[in-house]
Amino acid sequence: DAGGNFPMISMSSTEVSAPNYQTPSSATGRGTQVAAFSLAQVSESTNVQNTVNSLTITLRVNLRLEPGSTVTLSGLVGTTTPDGAVALVGADAGLFADTGSLVTLDAEAGAVVTLTVAHGQVVLPLTDVVVSFPIGNPSSAQPAQTIRFTATALPPAVGGVCPFSNLVPAYGHDLP
Repeated sequence: DAGGNFPMISMSSTEVSAPNYQTPSSATGRGTQVAAFSLAQVSESTNVQNTVNSLTITLRVNLRLEPGSTVTLSGLVGTTTPDGAVALVGADAGLFADTGSLVTLDAEAGAVVTLTVAHGQVVLPLTDVVVSFPIGNPSSAQPAQTIRFTATALPPAVGGVCPFSNLVPAYGHDLP
């Protein structure tokens, strides 16, 4: 026992909020696909209490995330990191605005970190994206937490025409 430290974090989720997207289909030429994460993982560098931890997220979505689209991690219960900006690092950090935004909702719900796709950047479909950010571990032991990934995808900002013909928004079909 390392002094009653809490269990390491590791989880996956699959929720993306976006319109259905029409994509090429070999059988019919067009099909509608529900927006989703095909991979969403979080891992941490340490589970030592009351120390700075590096959370690394790896995600892959099945649609293009345009500038202004967001990826949100929620359920970061017990963090000692104050509300505000969190520095993003890693090879894919440049896809997002310079910093993520951390807001603590309350002690029970925990903190939420929001990453916003930067102006002039896109997250391509089915591409692994990996970024890390520092976060303070709780000062006392707690059970493993469930971390939830969600995303909000904005449509392309090109006069109603998608820059890539394989992703044409099918407007009017919002996901719950």
